[in-house]
Amino acid sequence: MFATSNTKECALLKHVENRKLLLQAMCLLGLTVLIYSPALQGGFVFDDIGHLRDDRRIRTFAGLIKIWLYPQQDYQHQWYPLTSTTFWLMHRLWGFHTLGFHLVNVCFHACNALLLWRLLKQLNVPGSYWAAMIFAVHPVNVQSVAWIIELKNVQSCFFYLLSAVTFVHFILHRGKVNWGWYVLSILLFACALLSKAATSSLPLGLLLILIWKRREHIWRDLLLLIPFIVMGTFFAGYVKHLEENFSGEGVELGLHAMDRFALFGQTLWFYATQLVLPIDIQFIYPKWTVDGTQIMQWLPNIGLVLVVMLFVKLRKKWNVGPLVGLLYFFLAIGPLAFVSVAYMRFSYVANHWVYWASLSFLTLMATAVYQMFTSRKLQLAVMLIIVLVFGARSWFHASIYKNQTIVWRHVLQACPTLAIAHLNLANSIRGDDDDGSFRHYQTALVYNPHSFNTRFSLGTLYLQHDDAMLCRFYTTQALIYYPQNPFFRYQNARAKITLGQVKDGQAILEKTLKRFPDQFESVVLLAHTYLIENRVNEAAVLAQRAVKIDPDDKQTHGILGMVQARRGQFDQAKTNLLTAVMANPDFVDGLLTLAVINHQQGHLGAARMYYQRVLAIDPDSVAANEKLGLLFWEQGDWANALIHCSKAYALEPSRRLAHRRAADSLAQLGKLDEALAEFERLHEQSPSSPQILNELAWLYAIRGDERCLPLAQQVAKITHQQVAVVLDTLAASFATTGDFKQALHWTQQAMSLAKANDETQLLAGLQERLDRYAQNQRWEHYARSIQSNP
Repeated sequence: MFATSNTKECALLKHVENRKLLLQAMCLLGLTVLIYSPALQGGFVFDDIGHLRDDRRIRTFAGLIKIWLYPQQDYQHQWYPLTSTTFWLMHRLWGFHTLGFHLVNVCFHACNALLLWRLLKQLNVPGSYWAAMIFAVHPVNVQSVAWIIELKNVQSCFFYLLSAVTFVHFILHRGKVNWGWYVLSILLFACALLSKAATSSLPLGLLLILIWKRREHIWRDLLLLIPFIVMGTFFAGYVKHLEENFSGEGVELGLHAMDRFALFGQTLWFYATQLVLPIDIQFIYPKWTVDGTQIMQWLPNIGLVLVVMLFVKLRKKWNVGPLVGLLYFFLAIGPLAFVSVAYMRFSYVANHWVYWASLSFLTLMATAVYQMFTSRKLQLAVMLIIVLVFGARSWFHASIYKNQTIVWRHVLQACPTLAIAHLNLANSIRGDDDDGSFRHYQTALVYNPHSFNTRFSLGTLYLQHDDAMLCRFYTTQALIYYPQNPFFRYQNARAKITLGQVKDGQAILEKTLKRFPDQFESVVLLAHTYLIENRVNEAAVLAQRAVKIDPDDKQTHGILGMVQARRGQFDQAKTNLLTAVMANPDFVDGLLTLAVINHQQGHLGAARMYYQRVLAIDPDSVAANEKLGLLFWEQGDWANALIHCSKAYALEPSRRLAHRRAADSLAQLGKLDEALAEFERLHEQSPSSPQILNELAWLYAIRGDERCLPLAQQVAKITHQQVAVVLDTLAASFATTGDFKQALHWTQQAMSLAKANDETQLLAGLQERLDRYAQNQRWEHYARSIQSNP
């Protein structure tokens, strides 16, 4: 009976404990989501744009294959294929709507807090729940959670902690649980490494746990770490290989060995201060000067030694746990002082780098405060105050991630001389405030004259403002600092092509594609230049490459449609071009090609609409003005034909056909003197042109000017007397000189040719003129069949 009662009591206690744990977990999760709720409204910030939104691999299945198997192609900073796969899946689910990305980051972070709680409970650390709570709400971790691209931090930490939890469960219950837990721990560590290679520090953390909890079995248990050490070393080495050989961005910080050791102590104290007193939290911190020859710069290292000595001395009183936590903090973040990463061009420290290291430091801090008070109520009150203060600071800091402009303005309030902040603020306000962009780019160059990114961005802005000369100047300067950057090379080539240096631009693009064959923008631009030179087959090869790289991109549809149009595949071309134009309504080349296709197919209304859309975007488009003018001329709309054809040859005097149609429109409108002046100018430019000779002779003839006859005879000779309208002009010229017999003869010859060629409209005019010549009257009207003009 008593056994039954004890059993029921134990079950009841267990049920109550489980409900308590569930309530605590719910509170932790709810508070985390609440604290980071301002970030849920955030957009893409800084590296989110280049490494996520503009990463074409995220958009296609072929890109996913490339992420895993061909990391050297389109290489981004570091290789984290599992994180990229998560991005790929999220893009498949909701595109680039940022809410979903932020929610996933917040959920991972909340789970990490729960896993930290679980790990600390396994290790019997006092105040484990409060340590997890402080980790969840700490302001230093906001950057890892609110910044979308830092999914690699929160996701890798999730697998990192899961691996640690399963490993600790295995070693603490060895003999009671099967080896599946150990294998699972290894697999989870692999997932952490594939999410971010920086998690290779886990074996050091596990070693410290073994020293702390399993000292009596340490040599036997050390063998368990061999797979972790091998995997961590391999991944770290492989990523280092990719960085050095495929990033194309060497980072030389100018730090010697003494500087690195001095930096080690400085960064550790910086992070410790930020974790204890997170008052001045910034998205990016100013970069200080490191000089290992200065004795004062070694004071932080001396302080670290003293702190370690204190922890060692007090290890019997405090237990080994605090010393283990301190050493983990050193080992998790300290080694960064001895490597060079791209971000260090801007700052030696970053909040997102301390995410894993904060696990132990915040645990130390929480445990120290928790054990400082013996009263449960006082413990609860103090810990709640800390959580609420940190939480409020995090809530405020999370709100700055709403957009890029807010982030960089916030940084500049604290660090007005930070060049990288001016550069990125200029990038964020481009399009809305280009004057402000120019001002901030120039300011960035004042504070950092060697910034190749600033020179590149300034060059692209000048190109947007149609100043290709300055674009070429600044992008060339950027290439001096960073000659292998494919984006710099692309913009430099684009500037040269805009300046008419097409061959030079092509050479740059072709060289770029030899090293970076999947650089999408270079592929598309080179294809366009080949089309300009009528190298359609070469353009088609590049168009197919663009399809393989990113089949859904608007530029892919655009270049493919233009190639198909050149090959006469009009239906396919229209489909692709319409897709491109719907995605980018300002795609001038696509609109112009659609207009030409519809023009050729006889859809004159649609053609006119597309020509007019081009001119709404670019009123000085020579091709659109000319072709629209010709369309109006074909429809007999002489006034509009005159407007557009005149503008086309005014912009580009070599447009002879536009000039001819403008002169013809003047004559059709009855402005014969102006028309005659234009045809005479055309004749001076092209004295042997049969079309111009014929038009000029006709004008002379109807005006009674006997200069018509030599010109008419000349053009008749050139055309071998086989063109009906030319013989019509010759007949009119004879009538002007009073030789009506010849006029009748040549009119009859013209009628025979017109009948043979089914020129019905011209035939009607010839019959009317034949009747006039039979009455010895010359023809005095300009109008005749338009369709038979040669």
